[in-house]
Amino acid sequence: MNLKTDDYLNKLDDILKRSLEQLVISQEDIFKIGEEARKEYNRTKQMLGDLKRELAETIDVVDKMTKLEKKARLNLVQVSKNFKKYDEEDIKESYDKASRMQLELTLKIEEEKQLRAKRDEMERALRSINETLRKADNLTIRLSTVIDYLESDMNILSEQLKGLQEKQVVGMRIIRAQEEERRRIARDIHDGPAQMLANIIIMTEICDKKAQQNDFGGVKQELGDLKEAVRMVLKEMRKTIYDLRPMALDDLGLIPAIKKYVSRFNIESEKQIRFVVIGEEVLPRYLDTTLFRIIQEGIANVEKHSQAKNVNIKLETGMEYVNLIIEDDGQGFHLQDITLDKENSLGLGLSGIKERARLMDGEAKIESKPGHGTRIFVRIPISDRGRA
Repeated sequence: MNLKTDDYLNKLDDILKRSLEQLVISQEDIFKIGEEARKEYNRTKQMLGDLKRELAETIDVVDKMTKLEKKARLNLVQVSKNFKKYDEEDIKESYDKASRMQLELTLKIEEEKQLRAKRDEMERALRSINETLRKADNLTIRLSTVIDYLESDMNILSEQLKGLQEKQVVGMRIIRAQEEERRRIARDIHDGPAQMLANIIIMTEICDKKAQQNDFGGVKQELGDLKEAVRMVLKEMRKTIYDLRPMALDDLGLIPAIKKYVSRFNIESEKQIRFVVIGEEVLPRYLDTTLFRIIQEGIANVEKHSQAKNVNIKLETGMEYVNLIIEDDGQGFHLQDITLDKENSLGLGLSGIKERARLMDGEAKIESKPGHGTRIFVRIPISDRGRA
């Protein structure tokens, strides 16, 4: 029986290794596609900006030429009516000028039309490239999660083959939680620092053009804007790093870390959070990250979706359970309308909260109605092993 079990496990390990190798190759290929798409996106975006500026200049020229052409036609009418004042040569000259202006205007209008069509086509291409980039990033994140899981220690699986199904369920929960976390981080970096860095590249190119034109006043102004943009990128990166793992959580513990996070949020946001702790029981360290992430996700949902002005967070510690309540006075929603697909960040956020609580053998309940805000209740048991 043991030999048969070992044979199964060896075959399973071999399948996992070969699958892992193919996944790594696929991940590298997808990453390369994503990088090429990112380069093409930035190049197309810059070309689109140049094209829009050219189109704006052409529109301005067309407007001016339209006025001049109209003036030339009116002049032709006046000259043609006044035979006493103007001779045939004057009439011919006015006619030639009006015809020339009309031809030039027609050509310029056609040029404007072509530029508009080219702009529309380039905007469609930009959207298509951005969609390709988004899909490549999502696939890379998913593959990275799967690879991490396959590379993890498989000895637990080999100890008891009978527990494979249970371990698989737990593993899939971990994968889902990791994937949601990585998607959130990727989204935050893409929407924040990555976009800012792309803008900085464009700003440096503008500085270069102004320097070549000896427009040193413009260069000075652009450098000032560039300095401010770099400061904003640094601020966003520090925020992202803090969100990954707040140092205060390790240095000071859960309660001070939450207070610091809430204080920073209250300074930077128009919404106000009130944080209350009930009970004096010291929580085991293994719960710190889970509770902090649940609060962090709850605050993120409030910031993005609730339109609330006030948020109350209550953490209640006891001998056997820790209870957490996050409630706001926002717009609320129908629970049945919330889906858990990748396009719904609210649904993913609530799912992440439930998943984190479930991984700690706890539970999370969501209560909400339109116009009555949202209430999140989390209860997690405290094990004796965790206290020890």
